[in-house]
Amino acid sequence: MRGLPAPVRGFLTTSPTRHLVAAQIFRAMESQFSAEAAHGLNTVVAWKLRQAEGAERVWYLTIGAGRCKASRRPPEDPPTLTLTMDHRTLLDLATGAENGPKLLMAGRLGIDGDLLLAQRLTTLFRIPGH
Repeated sequence: MRGLPAPVRGFLTTSPTRHLVAAQIFRAMESQFSAEAAHGLNTVVAWKLRQAEGAERVWYLTIGAGRCKASRRPPEDPPTLTLTMDHRTLLDLATGAENGPKLLMAGRLGIDGDLLLAQRLTTLFRIPGH
């Protein structure tokens, strides 16, 4: 997806398909998770996806025991890290088209909670094409 033209990326992240694209990204995160990189880590990361109409759709990644599980249902444990972004930013992060620090500085990514975990997060997943 990294090489997709801007109009296609825009369509994928603004049309009703944006929810399907987000679901696929979170399912891919489960399969691209590196248990070795997450050794000893037990945490919950909340991903708040801002909607054009002002609402938020939240996904949760529960990481522990060498596994990663994505769900829309809140887990028992509270998140130690919450990332807030729009669907375009999620797509840019997931495909490696943009990096977290750049998105944070541009105001496209909000971080609340464990900043060290936020810094480490990209090392926990294999990004295709990298």
